[in-house]
Amino acid sequence: GELGLAGSSIRFKENIDDMKYYDISKLQPRSFTYKDDNKQIPQIGFVAEEVEAVMPEIVGYDDENKPYALNLMKLIPILVQQIQILNQKVFG
Repeated sequence: GELGLAGSSIRFKENIDDMKYYDISKLQPRSFTYKDDNKQIPQIGFVAEEVEAVMPEIVGYDDENKPYALNLMKLIPILVQQIQILNQKVFG
C-alpha cells in the first residue's frame, strides 16, 4: 500500500453508523518540550493521558497498557463533525 493511506472503501467496512458526539472543547492543546531534546525546541500538541479521558479511541498504548501516543488521523472525522455542527448552527 501507499504510506499514509488506509482502506476506506465500503468494500472493507461493515456495521457503518453515525459517529457518536465528541466534545472537543474538553481537549487541551498544550505547548511543551520533550525531555530527551537537548535543544529544548518548543512543540505544540496534546498529552495522551489528558486525551484519554476525552476520547480514548485515538490513544495508543504501550506494552504496559499506559497511554503512549495519539492517532491524530482519527481526530480528523471528529473535527469534521464539529465543523458540520457549527455550520448547521450558523447557516441553519
